[in-house]
Amino acid sequence: MKAKAATRISVAAIILAALLSFAPAYAAGGSVVGDWYGVGQPDDKDMAYLDHIKANGTYVSEFEVCKGKKTEHHIESGTWSSSPDITRVITTAIDGHGVSFQFDYAMVSNDGKTWSYSIAAAEPENPTVIGYRFTARRVSPDFRMPGCLQIS
Repeated sequence: MKAKAATRISVAAIILAALLSFAPAYAAGGSVVGDWYGVGQPDDKDMAYLDHIKANGTYVSEFEVCKGKKTEHHIESGTWSSSPDITRVITTAIDGHGVSFQFDYAMVSNDGKTWSYSIAAAEPENPTVIGYRFTARRVSPDFRMPGCLQIS
């Protein structure tokens, strides 16, 4: 009987630990897990992004860059982690090519529908981006990026 009770406690402890491991993603407002769409970034309003942030600690970001009549589509992927105030993103691939860089984003606000964040730390070769602020809105998983006519 003690073995069964110990097994139940162990299983409960494992489930609780798994749930707590995702707790930082819900800190400071709404969860960052999900699909987020934003337009522009500082000094570039002809760009849109769609972030797919997964509960397993991975992400995929799609970027649509509008340059006149030419559209460029890029995909980045990697891992992410979160504390109550900072979300760290480590990019490991761009358009299928291996890379390695990271950014720390400070939580400005997140009500579960709109997420505002700014770059708090970057690789040494990108010091001018610190403070850049982004605002994204939560979208459904089947959301598709609009074309350049709707972005710019």
